[in-house]
Amino acid sequence: MLPKDCKPVIVTDAGFKVPWLKQVRKLGWHYVARVRGNVKLKLAEQDKFISVNQLYRQAKKDPKSVGKIMLAQTQHYETQAVLVGKGYKLLKRDKNKTYKEPWLLVSSLADCHGYADKIAKCYSSRMQIEESFRDQKSHRYGLGSDLHGTKKKSRLEILLLLAALVNWFHYLLGSAAEKAGLHLRYQANTVKNRRVLALNFLGILLCKEPKQRIRRQYYQQGLKQIL
Repeated sequence: MLPKDCKPVIVTDAGFKVPWLKQVRKLGWHYVARVRGNVKLKLAEQDKFISVNQLYRQAKKDPKSVGKIMLAQTQHYETQAVLVGKGYKLLKRDKNKTYKEPWLLVSSLADCHGYADKIAKCYSSRMQIEESFRDQKSHRYGLGSDLHGTKKKSRLEILLLLAALVNWFHYLLGSAAEKAGLHLRYQANTVKNRRVLALNFLGILLCKEPKQRIRRQYYQQGLKQIL
């Protein structure tokens, strides 16, 4: 499905360990992943491995490039790392509040200008990716792909491709409708200072009204918004 010169960046949470990162690199792809928990690491200027929690003490509000680290005491996997504070002062009583925990992000992408900010921005899109899975699987708010019932890999690949194309169209349609101000017709309230309906869901609603016209200029504006 992918062009030969396409190199996807796989964004994953802390549940995926070093073996997974190695598999991603074997495909010639890149990764941005979070590291947390009991994982040990070694900084470039140090001889001993330290815990992720020890590195958290260096976290500031703004993303900070840590440079190359050696990840996992058993794997010794070299990778770039970025430390992102969450803007909270970490106290002992906060140890179980994961939303206050800084992000330690690792990536195979080469270091560049503004590297830390770019990696942090890339990982912050993870929730958007999770929401796109929901849009695809939910039978109430999305495409209902959970109901496919197929056991054939080849058929499932085609269904996933079709679902991706349909999702993309729904996003574009919803974005164009928002630019045209049509989204206000579908809201149960009069809120105008923030988005109430997801673009994907708005697109699904509009597909049920084929007579609804949207000018080309709004499609162009919507396309710029989602790219």
